[in-house]
Amino acid sequence: MRVFLVVGARPNFMKIAPIYAAMRDHSAFEPLIVHTGQHYDENMSRIFFEQLDLPRPDIYLGVGSGSHAEQTAEIMRRFAAEAEAYRPHLVVVVGDVNSTVACALTSCKLQFPEDEMSEIRRRYEEYLDSQVGLSGVKDFHRKARGSHQAPIIAHVEAGERSFDRSMPEEVNRVVTDVLSDLLFTTCEESSHNLRNEGIDPRKIFCVGNVMIDALQGFLEKARTSDILA
Repeated sequence: MRVFLVVGARPNFMKIAPIYAAMRDHSAFEPLIVHTGQHYDENMSRIFFEQLDLPRPDIYLGVGSGSHAEQTAEIMRRFAAEAEAYRPHLVVVVGDVNSTVACALTSCKLQFPEDEMSEIRRRYEEYLDSQVGLSGVKDFHRKARGSHQAPIIAHVEAGERSFDRSMPEEVNRVVTDVLSDLLFTTCEESSHNLRNEGIDPRKIFCVGNVMIDALQGFLEKARTSDILA
């Protein structure tokens, strides 16, 4: 299964790192890192790659700064072209930056050849069936997506809410959650937020905080670091 792991801002790297590590060691996944370039500094990015044991991005969109509308639109345009070229089966977005909502919205509008995607969906449903606690999700996906042959969309850190729609990040969160097939929350409160918004509970999985996964994974490296010396 070809997977796009989308990063846009620097905090996204820390969230993607443990997900990439898990997928890299699993033969079922082909993880590809997509860096939109929403926030980009060559020196800072290099440090993030090295410190988090991440490879250089497989795809770099180089979007740069701009207004929220300009940046979101440009990410969508460039991401669509790469998605058409690579044909991902799963798109994983994290957090609440413009890259998150832009790539989720673009992904749900993609139309890949039905025969190509149906096999992946069949394999994906078999995988879901094999996992404890995921019964019922397969039927939900069949009904919800039908013959719509777009990638599966997963949102990590779903359900986070400030309840302030004047915040651009809040708009990004809400829209991304509506568009996503799988919603991975950090806590029960976030899952509760999603259920209160009418989102089918079978899409919601409380998996904990991926930032804690990153912390635990790199704790030993942090202990031996001389950055504060």
